This record gives sequence, structure tokens and C-alpha cells, in this order.
Amino acid sequence: MPPEHDHAVAVHLLAAYPPAGPEDILAQADRSHPVGGWYPTSRWSAGECVPDSYALPQMEGAIGVRLAMYRALSDGSFENSEWLFLPLP
Repeated sequence: MPPEHDHAVAVHLLAAYPPAGPEDILAQADRSHPVGGWYPTSRWSAGECVPDSYALPQMEGAIGVRLAMYRALSDGSFENSEWLFLPLP
């Protein structure tokens, strides 16, 4: 069964984790749908692996990347998944 709702993707290059404020988000590559905006999550099949890629600049002071999926609610708020943090080598 596919997900009931479409989810967007948030990908942030960070100077600190967790970020204390907007100044700790050095760059971001958010999309309304995965796969370049072309493959909404409501079309996914159960168990399907969906490859996706995001370009972020190399920046001085970056310590890692965090990513999450989220959806906008009718009241204007957001429902987020848990953030995944990937430290830079």
C-alpha cells in the first residue's frame, strides 16, 4: 500500500547539529517531491526503494548533512519525520 500522503524532502548542510538557528543551515536542497520533484510519495509501492540525489555546495565550516521527509498540514503547520544526520568525513 503506498503512503497515504505526499511528503516533501528537506536536505540541509549544517555548521552545527542540532542547528541552534537559521545561521547553522549553510545551504539546503529541499524538494516538494523526491526524484527531482517528479515522483510523489503517494505513487510509491510498498517496499519500493526510490533512489534520489541532491547537490549541496562544499562550504567552509560544514560538519554534516541532515535530511527528513515532511508534509504540510491543512492548518499551515508541518509534520516531520525524524531528522537523519550524516557527518562529513
